[in-house]
Amino acid sequence: MTKNELSVRVHSIRLWLILTLGSMFLGGALSLFLFLARTPMTSRWFSSPDLSKRILVVHVTLMFTCGFFGFLATIFQTLSHRPRFGYAGIICVVGTILLLFSPFLPSAKHILSNYFPVLDHPIFFAGLGFYLTGIALSLVDRGLFQKATVNLWTSSTYGFRLSALIYLVGWTLLAWNILSITPNIDRQSYFEMLFWGPGHIFQFAHLCLVMGIWIFLIEYISEKHILSHTMSKMIFGWVALPALVSPLFLISTTYMTKGFEFLMTWFTWPAPTLLMLMIFRQRPWTNQTNPFFTRTLYASLGLMLIGFVIGFLIRGSNTLVPAHYHATIGSIMTSMMLMGIILIEKTKKQISNPALSTWKNRMPLIFGIGQAIFVVGFALAGFLGQARKTYGSEQSIRSPLEYMGLTMVGIGGILAMIGGVIFFVLVFRKGLFSPPFHEQLNHDVDQFKF
Repeated sequence: MTKNELSVRVHSIRLWLILTLGSMFLGGALSLFLFLARTPMTSRWFSSPDLSKRILVVHVTLMFTCGFFGFLATIFQTLSHRPRFGYAGIICVVGTILLLFSPFLPSAKHILSNYFPVLDHPIFFAGLGFYLTGIALSLVDRGLFQKATVNLWTSSTYGFRLSALIYLVGWTLLAWNILSITPNIDRQSYFEMLFWGPGHIFQFAHLCLVMGIWIFLIEYISEKHILSHTMSKMIFGWVALPALVSPLFLISTTYMTKGFEFLMTWFTWPAPTLLMLMIFRQRPWTNQTNPFFTRTLYASLGLMLIGFVIGFLIRGSNTLVPAHYHATIGSIMTSMMLMGIILIEKTKKQISNPALSTWKNRMPLIFGIGQAIFVVGFALAGFLGQARKTYGSEQSIRSPLEYMGLTMVGIGGILAMIGGVIFFVLVFRKGLFSPPFHEQLNHDVDQFKF
């Protein structure tokens, strides 16, 4: 790889990372309104449940849809044969701006459909469509199937490539649903049908992405491979193959409903659980040279385990459901935070600042513990029958334990937000928005690797 090619690749990574972290920052800021509207002591301030639910829709979209898929596009720039921000990135920027303004449109009706809650307004649909299409354009590249020029651990690239491929399958199925499903039905039912299949497929893309990050991180920490090529293909194949063949469920509405539920029940947890066991066999806690890496990896693995346990306990529609997905989402987000810091540090001059290093090491503990308290609070309320998707005056608290659970949601949410703020301070202090440190890039280019 020439110096110019490397500079182009780093510039592309930096722009996608700015877009992704910007979306997550805006989505995280909106979450402040949400857990205040759920916390008993402050919920009375929010007399309009409609505004809270419109904010919820855009929070989910910016934080998770834009954040997770944007990070996939960022990671893919390390594999792409033609790394670029270009038109795909500009389309995503336009989509993000439209999404950000949509919750403040009084005529935008919220529809809390599964996987993709939406606002029934053209501006929201335009923003979501632009963003998803921009991500798809960024992933159409020979790097999906051919070896890239950047020296990534091969075990990780299986996960990253399959995540991108599964995303494109999900995007294609979503486009097919838009063209084939009649909108002349109840709007809630329409969006449930529209997003049911693609929403499930995208979960497998997220799973391949986070598993790829885990492998990268443990090999980055231990400086050795933990998986053979055969084992990597088996682990990722268990997750990817069902997702890639799942569009066959479209032959029947019954198959589509039951089939995706079957895949989520039996193909989402075995592979990551096996990978976690293999990671723990490496005893990463014995590596004390970089506590930030090991603590963040612990937080990600721990939240995923909590999410799996809560998932098995779900019975009906209550706050156990958001407890489950906030645990798994927190796991993915924690790993992305660490990977984002690594990508920045690989392209920037290191800053020697003892205070910054101290808060950097505390960040995964604060965020992880806060997210865990948040999840346990929701789970406790769910055990007692607390309904999901209710805010402000809609919320009915029937017992002291429900009150305690929802209070834990507020406390945990504040802690997680503090951890997120520390992360963004680290990002700013490490110079994400400044040009790359070209002296570092020009040094020993052939050995530069992610």
